[in-house]
Amino acid sequence: MKRENFQAFWLALKEREESILATKGEEYTQQSENRLSNFFRSAEECGVSPLQVCYIMLKKQVDALGSYAKIGRCFSQESVLERVSDVRNYALFFAAIAKELEDHHAKV
Repeated sequence: MKRENFQAFWLALKEREESILATKGEEYTQQSENRLSNFFRSAEECGVSPLQVCYIMLKKQVDALGSYAKIGRCFSQESVLERVSDVRNYALFFAAIAKELEDHHAKV
């Protein structure tokens, strides 16, 4: 892929990820101001850490990409680009949760 094609592809993927974050963010946060609230809420309900919740969700997407790499097709309605976008977004959430937890521990 030529440099200019790669740049255009990357920008389109980035726009898609931002759209997903905006759309799903409203659904998952249940109108909370905290964009990470669903991870903390699920963690409390399940007795695990918010990082573990996020990791499980991230791993699900990575596993789907692994299956795609082996078999060459997706088995759900989600395309490979949607899976990649989800991986990138969950990695962002993971980093944000880690920062929030580090900031909280620094205050204690």
